Amino acid sequence: MSKIAGPHAAIIGLGNRGNIYARLIKHFGGNVSVGVDPSAYRRQQIAQLFPGVTLFESWQELFHNTHTRPTIDCVVIATPDHERKDLVIAATELGKPMLVEKPMALTTEDCLAIGNAVETHGVKFVLAYVMRYTPFYRQVQQSIDAGSIGKVEKINATEFVERGHYRHSYVRNQMWNQGPLLDLKSGHDINMLLALYGKKRCIHVDSLASPLYYIPENQPHEAHGAERCIRCPAEMSCDDSAVHFYLRRHVEQGHTAWPLTHLVEDGPVTYASVRDALEHGPFGHCAFLCGSGVVGHQEVRLQFEDGELAQFSLNTGGHRINRTIQITGSEGTLTGSMEDSIITLHRCGMDEAETIEVDPGYINTPHKHAGGDEGIVQGFLTAVRTHDWSDMPTDHADAMRTHQVVYQAEASRQKGGIPMPVVP
Repeated sequence: MSKIAGPHAAIIGLGNRGNIYARLIKHFGGNVSVGVDPSAYRRQQIAQLFPGVTLFESWQELFHNTHTRPTIDCVVIATPDHERKDLVIAATELGKPMLVEKPMALTTEDCLAIGNAVETHGVKFVLAYVMRYTPFYRQVQQSIDAGSIGKVEKINATEFVERGHYRHSYVRNQMWNQGPLLDLKSGHDINMLLALYGKKRCIHVDSLASPLYYIPENQPHEAHGAERCIRCPAEMSCDDSAVHFYLRRHVEQGHTAWPLTHLVEDGPVTYASVRDALEHGPFGHCAFLCGSGVVGHQEVRLQFEDGELAQFSLNTGGHRINRTIQITGSEGTLTGSMEDSIITLHRCGMDEAETIEVDPGYINTPHKHAGGDEGIVQGFLTAVRTHDWSDMPTDHADAMRTHQVVYQAEASRQKGGIPMPVVP
C-alpha cells in the first residue's frame, strides 16, 4: 500500500480503535491535528505520536472552541457505541468528511437521526465496515464481477470468534453488549453479504441463536460461587479464567496492546496494573456471573428479491479468529478463508481449481482485520484529498440498509425464528 499526501484529521476517541486509526493516518502521510479523549494518558500518547497536536478532553469542548482549534480537513470518530448519536450529529455541523466506527448507532431512531443530519449538512460519511476494504473481500467481489462462477445463487459465510475474545468483548465488557451481538460483532458480515448481491434487495430475514453459556448455573462447582477469578479456588483449572487470559496469555507473553488497554485505560500496561484491574475492575469478574445478555452462537438466513439466498453463521467458540465464505454460482463455486488469505475457484465440469493468494497488506498495528483497517484509512484519506468517493461504498445509506437487516434478524431471533420482512 502506497503512502499519500494526507489531510489534517481530528480524532475523537483515542482508545484502541482511535489509536489504530491515528497510526495508520501517520503511516499514509496524513496528520492528526486534533485529539479528543477524557483520558490524560491517552492524550499524552497521541501527543507523542503527533507533536504539536491540539488536545481536548471532550468533543463539546472541541466544537465550542471555534477560534482556538486548528484547521481540520476530516473527522474520525472512535468513541464507545452509546456515545455515537449526539456526537455524530454535532460533528455534521462542521461540514467535514467523517469516518465513524461501527455500529452507526444502537437504535433505528438514532440511525435515522444521523442519516438526516448527514444529508442536511451534505457531509461525506463513511462507516467503518472495514471488511469491505480488505484485499480478501475485494478479490471475492472482483471474481464475482468478472463472472468467474456465473450468476450468484447462494452464499454461506461464517465468522469464528475466538472464545477468549468473545468472553472479553461481549461477556465481561458491559459497555460493549448494549446492542445485538449480530450488530456489534458481525455487522461487517451482514454488510458484506448485502454488497455481494449488489443492487438486489433483501426482502426477508430470519434468525435463531443458542442460549448464552455464561450463566450462573454453568459456573464450575469447585468455584463455590466466587465472584472474581483472582480469588477463585477453581482458577487454575478453569478454561474461562480471567487471570489466565489476561496475565498468563498476554502480559507474561510481553503483550501490552488489545485487550489489555481495555483493562488499563489511564496508564501503562504492566503486570501490576493488569492485576489491579482484575482485583477491582469488571474484567476480573467470573464470566458466569457477569449477567451478560448476549447470545451464544447465531444463525441468520437472508432471502433476496429474485429468490437468491444467503446464510451467515456466528460461531463464538472458535480456537482462532477467522471468516470463511462459500459462494455457489450458476457456473462454479468460490470458497475462501480470510485469515489464510486464500480463495479457490472451481468451475463446473472442470477438475482443476484456480487458487488465488491474497496479500492482506498488513502494517504493524495491534489489530489486523485482514488489511481492512489499512484499506479504509488509505481510501478515506485519498477521498478527502481528491474529493473522489467512488471507492468508499459504506456511506450512511449503505449503513442504514445493513442496520435494518440486522435489527429485523434480531427481532426474528426474539420471536423464535419467525421470518421478518425488510422494509426498503
